[in-house]
Amino acid sequence: MEIYILIGTIIIALGLLQIRNWKPTKNLQQIASTRPSLDREDYITSLNNKGYEREYIELVYDEIYQFIDLPNFPIYPEDDWHLLYGINDLDDVELIDLICNKLNLQKPEQEDFDFIEKNIPL
Repeated sequence: MEIYILIGTIIIALGLLQIRNWKPTKNLQQIASTRPSLDREDYITSLNNKGYEREYIELVYDEIYQFIDLPNFPIYPEDDWHLLYGINDLDDVELIDLICNKLNLQKPEQEDFDFIEKNIPL
């Protein structure tokens, strides 16, 4: 009997995860169909021309693209991660931590985020 409860709980949990992930994906599909395509190289070039290092841009792009997991979705530098990609709760912190670890950078503090938001345009 306990095994049936365990299996049932796992199935319900997986179902809830699917429902949670479905809405952002559906939203992203609608957005992708209404906006012009911007491929990876154009994204990288646009930020590189503004002075950002290519290695950093490539990694950020690749991690966002992997996170949203939607083939051929046009990612734009000015996109709001929270609104468009469904990155919420602590997902953004985990994504930033992952990127910082891969680039061997110190994890930013809240003051750093505040400074960037106020002073560094995309």
